[in-house]
Amino acid sequence: MTDVLEHFDDINDLFKITWNYAFITYPETPKVKDYEELTVWKHFKPNEHIYCLNEIGFKEWLEFNGCKVIASSHIEDAIRGCLHDNVSNTTTFLVKRCD
Repeated sequence: MTDVLEHFDDINDLFKITWNYAFITYPETPKVKDYEELTVWKHFKPNEHIYCLNEIGFKEWLEFNGCKVIASSHIEDAIRGCLHDNVSNTTTFLVKRCD
């Protein structure tokens, strides 16, 4: 799943799909002070990106829902050459469903 989860109407629909393992890649939401600062983020897409995800919160949410994050990376950033100043643009998880 590459760049799709942030578009789901209900992110919990992820668990209505049958899967044992998944690679999930999403835009890494930057730390911002307020909504105005978020609106200048290059991935900010009102009414298109319904969820703003970050590595720590997304991992905790997956584990809360019976999944195990096996590995994480910023491989897409490395491939595209857009990993600058150690600030990730996208995050990829390899996830095992344990329920």
